[in-house]
Amino acid sequence: MKFVHSYFLLCVLSFALFSQEGDSISPKPIIDFDIAYLFPEKAKLANISEANVLLKVFIDEKGVLKDVVVISSDKRGYNFEKSAVKVVKLAQWEPGIVKGKPIGMWHQVPVHFSLEDSEPPSILEEIKANLRKIFRILK
Repeated sequence: MKFVHSYFLLCVLSFALFSQEGDSISPKPIIDFDIAYLFPEKAKLANISEANVLLKVFIDEKGVLKDVVVISSDKRGYNFEKSAVKVVKLAQWEPGIVKGKPIGMWHQVPVHFSLEDSEPPSILEEIKANLRKIFRILK
């Protein structure tokens, strides 16, 4: 069985990106929803298990997403770009801060998608053993 593990990969710098004067902070996303369902079906069918998309977003002084631009994607043609844009559109945002005041600013956001095995091998082996016992009983 497979499950989708997708997450917003945010560099440490994206949470506290300070200017040389130390008085500006970049916008922060607030993810309060499960983004696993956004792993593209087209990619699952093609057995693609991971992808990275880099976006550039403009967050205004009220924390509202105003624009999204796809900068790069390592798996083009499988709808990862579309899914990454959905993630940032669904997120709530805190605005960037300059000299203690909220301000609109552009910010780069990496989004990582990953499809992983959900059961460790030991559980799979136990299931197989139990199925063998059941088949022996049924014979």
